[in-house]
Amino acid sequence: MSIKRIVAGVTAVCVMGTVLPCAYGKTADNAAITASAADYTEDTEGVLTYRNYGDFIKITDCERGVTEVDIPAEINGLPVTGIGVFAFGDCQNLMNVTIPNSVTSIGSSAFCRCEWLTQITIPNSVTIIEGYAFEDTNLTEITIPDSVTEIGENAFIGTPWLKAKQADDPLVIANGILIDGTTCSGDVVIPDSVVSISESAFYECKGLTKITIPDSVERIGLGAFGNCAELQEITVLNPDCTIFDLDGTLGEIAAIYGYDNSTAQSYAEKYGRKFVSLGEAPKKDILGDVNGDGMVDSSDASLVLTEYAMLSTGGNGNFSESVKKLADFDKDGTIDSSDASLILAYYAHVSTGGK
Repeated sequence: MSIKRIVAGVTAVCVMGTVLPCAYGKTADNAAITASAADYTEDTEGVLTYRNYGDFIKITDCERGVTEVDIPAEINGLPVTGIGVFAFGDCQNLMNVTIPNSVTSIGSSAFCRCEWLTQITIPNSVTIIEGYAFEDTNLTEITIPDSVTEIGENAFIGTPWLKAKQADDPLVIANGILIDGTTCSGDVVIPDSVVSISESAFYECKGLTKITIPDSVERIGLGAFGNCAELQEITVLNPDCTIFDLDGTLGEIAAIYGYDNSTAQSYAEKYGRKFVSLGEAPKKDILGDVNGDGMVDSSDASLVLTEYAMLSTGGNGNFSESVKKLADFDKDGTIDSSDASLILAYYAHVSTGGK
């Protein structure tokens, strides 16, 4: 029997804050908060409890004694797109779970303290793994697909998988997301394969003294360098990097190095931190802008075609290695007519008001 509910946001926060025993409360359940004032019906499917939001289903609970769960891709013709906050939390006998390709998000503390859970395959439909999702499980094997673009705070804390990754490399990186650096020490340079730093990624890292964040990093999450007592210098090389706006995200005492008029400078000034200028930010390369004029247009496409013609007839070409990277618009490792066509298509798109 379905129960019609309308949940007020304040009530939801209060209930979540007092009922759930895992650390999920440290990270906001974005999906739950967004839908807190929306109508939904709640029902069960076998051992699972779910919410029906009208056009999608979210799994919200499970009988705690289960040992195996096969989450359905659909319930009553609607896709199951989410695993909610604490949905399987404290299912201490759970050994096997199958997540269908319909699921796009795994909520905060979704599987926390599932002590018998040793391996899991995350399907390539999932884009978000929220904070503490697999906290204190016994996962030794985790498949994280390329589709995952966001991994929340301490998503894998307390797992053998994380400990093994830390032993291999103190910088634990998945899909360009730096998810843990708490075992680092000394002067650390983050590789330019990293595009974001998760919340609390270096929290209370006692041995870290200096860190350089490359210009590839677009986002630094809440409290990423909080309580790093020995951290003296942080260098942020992306002048437009999004830094979570809270005192402590870039540590509490470290001097902040960055370019003039950068987000690092703004952050330092807002929170009264020492800022050391690296001067004017260098001009950023733009994919497709092979002539370096700051635009991607038909001139660039023409140059790419000329280069391709030279290469295809046995010539060495004129492009430097850095220009080759800009010319390879489809990033397939070769410069050919496809790159020129894509550059022209992009130019046509932006010149008619597209973005």
